[in-house]
Amino acid sequence: MSSPRNNTALFVLLLYFSLFASCGPDDTSPSTLSTEQVIVPDNLVGYWELTHFRPTDNLLSASLTISEIGTWKSETSLPLITGGYLSVEASGKLRIEEDQIKSVTESVKTILPTSQMPVKTKTFDGQITFDLIGNQLTLYYDDGSMAIYQRAKK
Repeated sequence: MSSPRNNTALFVLLLYFSLFASCGPDDTSPSTLSTEQVIVPDNLVGYWELTHFRPTDNLLSASLTISEIGTWKSETSLPLITGGYLSVEASGKLRIEEDQIKSVTESVKTILPTSQMPVKTKTFDGQITFDLIGNQLTLYYDDGSMAIYQRAKK
């Protein structure tokens, strides 16, 4: 019988993959954002660490780096119910339109604790509503979940 904590960890894992990546064939090609010059506001550029993820807190650790030229990369560790962590590294491009981050994922590498072999995934395209107040970046996803990041030094 599974415990509520194990069910929650599994839910977070499934939620993360539904937001950022899904399994697919090797021959997927990433979508592209417009080729126009991307300008990212200075207050969004930098290294961010996840402090809260709702609906569930304290089950994953994540960081997000946003560059001034419109690229991003993230590193996430998700606990597995069988022990160990699933590591996910992703990168892509973004552009900012008012309170929306429009993002294209170009690369996702997933490493299981039982193997150092990456798992093939396909890209995710989407947009995320955000708030930036001081050094706190809040991302609001379409499914009602929310991620809160704090600016940090890398």
